[in-house]
Amino acid sequence: KYLSRVFREQVGVRFSDYRTRLRMERAKELLAEAGCTIQQISDRLGYENAESFTRRFRKLTGSTPTGYRRARPKRRAGG
Repeated sequence: KYLSRVFREQVGVRFSDYRTRLRMERAKELLAEAGCTIQQISDRLGYENAESFTRRFRKLTGSTPTGYRRARPKRRAGG
């Protein structure tokens, strides 16, 4: 609890919110790459399952991962 409080005081957001924001930014990067399935992205980011990841992604971005991917130009994996 102490570390969480200090983190919030220093950064201005809860640690869990900060971690979720970082995960979603990484998810967006992975979704822009060709080759990763939603399940693989979910696993990589540490979500219990793809449904849980999809719900969280939609709540925070207003779009499903699949919808986000379709709306973005594709990049090659690794670059």
